[in-house]
Amino acid sequence: MLSQKLSFTPGTKSTYSNFGWCVLADTIAHLTGLTYQRAATELLLDPLQIHDTALAPATPGSLLPGEVHSYGQQENASGPTSPQEAPLQASEGTDSWTSTASDLERFLIATAGTKPGANFFTTWPGGDNGPYTPPVSQQAPISKSKGAQAEVSGSTSGSLTTWGVDGPVTWVMLANSMDPSGPSSFNALSQLAEKEMSAPASSWPAGNLLGG
Repeated sequence: MLSQKLSFTPGTKSTYSNFGWCVLADTIAHLTGLTYQRAATELLLDPLQIHDTALAPATPGSLLPGEVHSYGQQENASGPTSPQEAPLQASEGTDSWTSTASDLERFLIATAGTKPGANFFTTWPGGDNGPYTPPVSQQAPISKSKGAQAEVSGSTSGSLTTWGVDGPVTWVMLANSMDPSGPSSFNALSQLAEKEMSAPASSWPAGNLLGG
């Protein structure tokens, strides 16, 4: 990589780079004096009460407690790119994290802005460690045109994730397989989510649906 020339002047544009995320992971470890996983856990995940998210085990094919089996498809069904042999920890900054739908929801809710309903995030309005209930004005139905809007998909052998944010609504979809020759998205489910969001909510949940 050191022999490669820059594709553009830094700061003039941006583009996704798996290698860039790996460099960022090493940079975080260097600046904090911690391992990348420990820095991410202590500085980001623990404060957000995200406790079922961790880096993949060092041994390829090993599973974390409670982790589902991943299935490779087509050319990834076996061999060095299969879920059982790919050394994910070697790319810990980009595709080696294992998580749950509820943990990813917590992360989205904490980083995408205030959402109606009770929550436990200290970075949300209120700034305390207990449940926070937004003012009545924020609990009123919110049209999908207000707030952040994004939908992102990511995949690796034996894994497929799609998450979305649309105003006060977030969703996460996970699968333990990914067909490299097919579409890498949850098109039907995404369309269903968008359909549900198009109708303003009449009321918001009174409690923390994520538990804990």
